[in-house]
Amino acid sequence: MHLVEPSRSVGGTIAEGRASGAREATCLRPEELRRFSDGRWIPGCERCRTGLLDLCASVGVEPDIGFASDDVVAVQALVAAGFGVTLLPALALAGDRNPGVVTHPVIGAGRELHVATYGAPPRPAAVEEVVQTLLGLSWSA
Repeated sequence: MHLVEPSRSVGGTIAEGRASGAREATCLRPEELRRFSDGRWIPGCERCRTGLLDLCASVGVEPDIGFASDDVVAVQALVAAGFGVTLLPALALAGDRNPGVVTHPVIGAGRELHVATYGAPPRPAAVEEVVQTLLGLSWSA
């Protein structure tokens, strides 16, 4: 396997329902997660849940987990319906975004994405297209 590009930061994004009255695309500092401390949280997959718990612990928040699902569409539907807030990777929201969800990038939250291919360069055209698409996405908070 060949590492084809350096790792990229995949930003973490808080999502809450539009009924909350929140405005779109307000960046949050990690300590601002305290404003959600009285609400319910809806974590995603195990990796997302670990990221949520670690981030919350770093600012002294213990999230009240009301629901959990590794289905990003289901998590967004629960958030849009007002059942809680979630922390998801920005990349998870890039593919299928519920219009009833308001997102807030969290500064400094995220994980790394590595792109690797099999075999010696040059890469096949389809693989190169995927790599360039991934590199062109704006994920950082």
